[in-house]
Amino acid sequence: LDEALELLTGDTDLGRMRTVARKIRADVLSGESLAEALASHPSLFPPVYVALVKVGEASGTVDRMLELVAAERQRAEELRRKVVSALQYPAFVLVAAGGVLVFFLMFVMPQFSSVLRDMGAKLDPMVQVLLDLSDGLQAHAAAVGVSAVVLPALAFLALRRKEVRGAVTGTLSKLPLVRTVLLFRRSAVFCRNLSILLGNGVTLTAALRIIVDV
Repeated sequence: LDEALELLTGDTDLGRMRTVARKIRADVLSGESLAEALASHPSLFPPVYVALVKVGEASGTVDRMLELVAAERQRAEELRRKVVSALQYPAFVLVAAGGVLVFFLMFVMPQFSSVLRDMGAKLDPMVQVLLDLSDGLQAHAAAVGVSAVVLPALAFLALRRKEVRGAVTGTLSKLPLVRTVLLFRRSAVFCRNLSILLGNGVTLTAALRIIVDV
């Protein structure tokens, strides 16, 4: 194990993970088990992974357990890539439609607004709403431009924080359709994690305790 970790610390393909590998090796050399060393990095090795390594250490099958963890991680990453890929086109269409709408309200509608109002024509309520919205955007064009740049940047930085993502997910989970989807997803995560743990020698009570922390 020490030799394997030492080789990993010099593997350039690991990139920033080499620092983690050095820390894990130092913990193992100081007397900790591999599972305990991995548990010090919960963002990289969640409780399910640590539990599997513990089982591997007790049964002498650490290599097989690590292969299982790697396969599970690859499966999760592949699923994430598929979801992101599926959402890219709708997101692009939504952003493009928003841009076209703003352009229409700020540059096209004002040209009709003055003509219609000078003629004193009786306007449809929806047309009147669009004209008022266009006037509002025109009056606050600078603020709209700054908001279009600042707000996405702030949202990106905020969503990088785990607590913010949790709050957003909690809010979205109250919506009717989203609530059902997230409930099914959590049920699937529960069943998958329980299956992995039970299938590799973890007792039912220990497996349920581990899943509580996930």
